Amino acid sequence: MKKFTSSAVFPSWIARSLALKLILITTLVILFFSITLTTFLLFRSRTLSYRRLQNWGIALAKNLSYDSELAVLVADRAQLQTLAEGVLREEDITYCQIEDSNGNILVLSGSLPSHRDTAQEPESITSSLADILAYRSPGGAISLYEIRVPVTMIQEKQQKEDLAFFGRKSLAEDRSGEKEIIGEVSLGVSATTMNREISQTYKMTIAISAFTIMLGVLAMTFLAKVITHPINNLLEGDRKSTRLNSSHIPLSRMPSSA
Repeated sequence: MKKFTSSAVFPSWIARSLALKLILITTLVILFFSITLTTFLLFRSRTLSYRRLQNWGIALAKNLSYDSELAVLVADRAQLQTLAEGVLREEDITYCQIEDSNGNILVLSGSLPSHRDTAQEPESITSSLADILAYRSPGGAISLYEIRVPVTMIQEKQQKEDLAFFGRKSLAEDRSGEKEIIGEVSLGVSATTMNREISQTYKMTIAISAFTIMLGVLAMTFLAKVITHPINNLLEGDRKSTRLNSSHIPLSRMPSSA
């Protein structure tokens, strides 16, 4: 009867390649999930960073629009210049422009983007709070946002309501009048600092992902050795037993010649 040994159950080539296969499969799985997760996190981080920069620029433009309402109405250039210089103290503000309703520039402080700084025509970004134009650098990254917010003035309407009751009259004022656009505020918001921070985030995320992949491969290598060690011991013991049995087999005597 044929005797089944561990070598028949676990062929030697399976034992030799089992650890390598486990390490290879696990490395591919770790790489796939690491690259997918890293790409998603980087894209999400960049989107949120640009959105945060836009919201910050819109808030500044709206505050400036509110503060410059009376100065635009009377064309007080000195007051508008003071307001513009206050906004330009912010690190990422490159220029400030204030116009009246006829398109006449009342104040222009800072430097407008030149054709050398942009690779193509600006892109319009949909926003319910302001008009936003995005300028891209020759490298393709967003380098500047131009945020435009109208300067409005409320036209108050007084409505008289006669209440003929015992000969008395009351006057009710409705101060929720219509808004009239009397000018426009334009701010240039640089994305240079934001792009630098995004680049640093990219490098840090990639470094962490590479370190995580390396740890995963090392951990799986150790685990593969732990898993395959009993199988290797079983095969080694089977080989020793086979050699020991073969050494005790008596040799047949050679027939003597006449």
